[in-house]
Amino acid sequence: MAAQLPQTNSFDIDTREDLVINAIEIFDTIKQSLVVLNKDLTVVMANASFYKTFKVNRKETEGARIYDIGNGQWNIDKLKVLLEKIIPENKSVNDYEVTHNFEHIGEKVMLLNAREILRQDNRQEVILVAIEDISYSKQLERQTKEAEANINSILENLVGSSMRFSGGTAPQPKERVKKAS
Repeated sequence: MAAQLPQTNSFDIDTREDLVINAIEIFDTIKQSLVVLNKDLTVVMANASFYKTFKVNRKETEGARIYDIGNGQWNIDKLKVLLEKIIPENKSVNDYEVTHNFEHIGEKVMLLNAREILRQDNRQEVILVAIEDISYSKQLERQTKEAEANINSILENLVGSSMRFSGGTAPQPKERVKKAS
């Protein structure tokens, strides 16, 4: 029979099995993509958001090395640096930006947070990787910069046209700043 666990907060958890089932359900509910890797960088599990965002399935993902997922689409140099160099040295990292063009879903700009987690029994290390897709934010940022550049260009053309029309008496906006200082 399974061991009874002490009641914590308002959860009624009777067994370790219940605790594991609840943890998995919570894990799958989180909106951010999550992947758990073992020390060999093999996917132990991923959440529903990961499968949906990156259009892969559980069967081809769990048990595969992270770099082999999606026909090798996760074989990303910057991801290798994170998992093979930074995490072993620092144990955790936040806001590590990776941009990659995936075959079926296009370019993704991702912020990765990763933590090495040592289980209580000290026998198994896992790495939890949280992936935030910031592609849309980055796209809006680029579009905003382009729009600002276009507006500045239009304003400069308007000032130039105005000067030509008025006989060149109005100083350029940059000249106004220089004269004032």
